[in-house]
Amino acid sequence: MRRAPSLSVPSFSIPFDPACALRLAAAARLQRATRSGGHSLDRSATPTRYQRARYAQLLSIHDALEAGASSRDLAFGFVFRGHRPLTGAIWKGSGERRHVLRLIADARRIVSVGYRKLLLHR
Repeated sequence: MRRAPSLSVPSFSIPFDPACALRLAAAARLQRATRSGGHSLDRSATPTRYQRARYAQLLSIHDALEAGASSRDLAFGFVFRGHRPLTGAIWKGSGERRHVLRLIADARRIVSVGYRKLLLHR
């Protein structure tokens, strides 16, 4: 968003790329909010509270993996904080391990396909 000296209103320069639709939707929401004085959001285009929490968790998991965390570190330091850490064969056959491995797969998937598409509901 830029303020052009010759114009009395802000102007937008939106590149035509894969995120163009997302940027246009954001510009339209900003325009509606500034013109009406309120913050009327199009709720059909926004993720639910659960979806936002899940996406945030998955992105945090991906960040932890990039920092070198193991699946066991994620399980008992992030996903199952209040649980007693499992070791050895108990960990290998546990539901906690399978759950964390599914979360890791989901985290890698949303990052590999472009997590910004989540905001576009594609």
